[in-house]
Amino acid sequence: MSKIALISRDMRPGGTQKAVLALMYFLLEKGNDVTLYLQNNEGDWLEKVPANVKIKEMVFTKNRYRFWVEVSLPKWEKYLRKKMNAIFCLKKCLTKRGIHEFLLKHCKKVEESYDAVLEVFGWGFFTTPFAAEMIPARKRALWFHGENVRWAQNVERYLNRFDAFYCVSESVKHKLEAFRPKYSERCKVLHNFIDINEIREKAEKAPEKDDCGQVCNGLRIVSVARLAHEKRIDIAIEAAAVLKLHGVDFHWFFIGNGPLSEELQKLIKQKGLESCVTLLGFRANPYPYMKECDIFVQTSQEEGYSISILEAKVLGCPIVATDIAANAEQITNGENGWLVPLSADAFAAKLEELARNPQERQRLRESVTKENINFSKDYWVLEELFAESP
Repeated sequence: MSKIALISRDMRPGGTQKAVLALMYFLLEKGNDVTLYLQNNEGDWLEKVPANVKIKEMVFTKNRYRFWVEVSLPKWEKYLRKKMNAIFCLKKCLTKRGIHEFLLKHCKKVEESYDAVLEVFGWGFFTTPFAAEMIPARKRALWFHGENVRWAQNVERYLNRFDAFYCVSESVKHKLEAFRPKYSERCKVLHNFIDINEIREKAEKAPEKDDCGQVCNGLRIVSVARLAHEKRIDIAIEAAAVLKLHGVDFHWFFIGNGPLSEELQKLIKQKGLESCVTLLGFRANPYPYMKECDIFVQTSQEEGYSISILEAKVLGCPIVATDIAANAEQITNGENGWLVPLSADAFAAKLEELARNPQERQRLRESVTKENINFSKDYWVLEELFAESP
């Protein structure tokens, strides 16, 4: 049994927090002692944290410092430039390390020691310097969830404190090795964990609302994604417009919320798609919708390792996704799904083909259902970290 500290910014619903929870469950299943350290002890998913996991919040000397760490470094630098003209601030605070170094001086160091600190959140937030400097531990690891790894420069001075950099896919690993070659030997692939049994159990439950069955008699298309630019939901909506023009009987449901919600709703109205495209918003349990769909679609322009695709595979969904490196690690084109270029016409063409070919959809469903999805190899990657001598 290992004594492990997991680090996250908070437990608000999100892809990274979902990865934190799944890893937590897996570590507990293997008999480890887990403590969860949060930058902010908040979020709807706190209720998902098992009772035998200790939750601790970072302690600051004054409350205002907690507010400061809420803001990402680029936004904080922009704020300082706008609000302050002092040369000291420009020289000291606007460096890659200045703000984090300042905040560490006002954060209380953890007294308890651990076998391993797993900084699962990443993305250049204060969680990384906190994991590097404030928790006594034998080993440390830092997660990289996406192909955009340039955020590492915001925590550059702390990287050498980590024994391993866990990349959620080969494509992310290649990006990190190219960006920081000196750390290549520490870079390892560790796929995000998911709770397969929980997903299948939740998929059997009734949807939160009967908002699919009430409006759809044709082909059911489902996408689960944050409504943000990198997910390219705009291209999905453009593809829906092409499908409607070609006379395909369908309804496309989007599950998720995000900063582009209003903009995308306006695009749906502009294209006259209100009768066949619906933004459902956040759903705590998206799996009944996924299980009942005819096709699962992912239009991201970049991914680390798509959890939504992995979940769709667990539920036996026919999948159409963007032809990018990370997706190609999960989908063999034409065998257990289809990969297409990131364009409305390409997605529309493939979806129309599948809409008119139920036999092909069934073949894809049978193919993906046969896959053996497990995380034994990934856990051994963690075991290597725990077992290594100091």
